[in-house]
Amino acid sequence: MLWTAFSHLKSVAVEEITVEEITVAVAARVVSREAPCPGCGCTSSRIHGRYHRPLADLAVAGRKVVIEILGRRFLCGTPEGGRRTFV
Repeated sequence: MLWTAFSHLKSVAVEEITVEEITVAVAARVVSREAPCPGCGCTSSRIHGRYHRPLADLAVAGRKVVIEILGRRFLCGTPEGGRRTFV
């Protein structure tokens, strides 16, 4: 039931959670092997690279929350799609 509420996070795996005095740090990575191009809608599994994206979220129990996601950048194989890469 809970997973249904967060079904948009199925492609994210939490690697580590570190709780310090004033900070909660969450390290996560994208596990999707393919994604649809937002330009043309075609699905691509060609990975162009990876990138780190830091996010800040609301405090938890008075601690600052920092989320670092290792994402994937995909290549679009459709020239008319308007994009060569996308995330």
